[in-house]
Formats: sequence, structure tokens, C-alpha cells
Amino acid sequence: MKTALRIAFEGAVQLFEAGENGSGGDLCLLYCNGLDEIESGEEYEQMVKTIHEQVAKLHMLTLTNLPQDQPERDQFEKVI
Repeated sequence: MKTALRIAFEGAVQLFEAGENGSGGDLCLLYCNGLDEIESGEEYEQMVKTIHEQVAKLHMLTLTNLPQDQPERDQFEKVI
């Protein structure tokens, strides 16, 4: 799961940087789905710092790149 979260995170960042904001937002949602798969416990405890950093970066990207009324942004913000 750690690798899947990293790939979704890096892909979302690259898409936002390339101006593909809708697709970046979709990857943010995929990232959130990955978070749902991690149950509290050892795996989460090992990744918590990285997860918080990634979520903060993705949140800032959605705030700056997606219109307020865009569904991807709304869904991402509801999850976090």
C-alpha cells in the first residue's frame, strides 16, 4: 500500500504541475481510497508522518488548482 500511495501522490503532483487539474484531482481521490485501505495499527504508525505530508501537499494543490465547486475537490476535502 505504501508504494501505491506514493505512486498516486507523485502522479497527482505531476498532473497538477502539467495543468491537468481534473486528472490530478482524480488521483487525489484514488490516494484517499488507498488511505481507506490502511487500518490503524502498525502500517499506519510507520507511515503517519509521510501520509500527513502528502495529504497536506495534495490539499494545497486542490485548493490552488481546482475551482471551489469542482466535484473532485469537494470529494477530496470531505475525505480529509
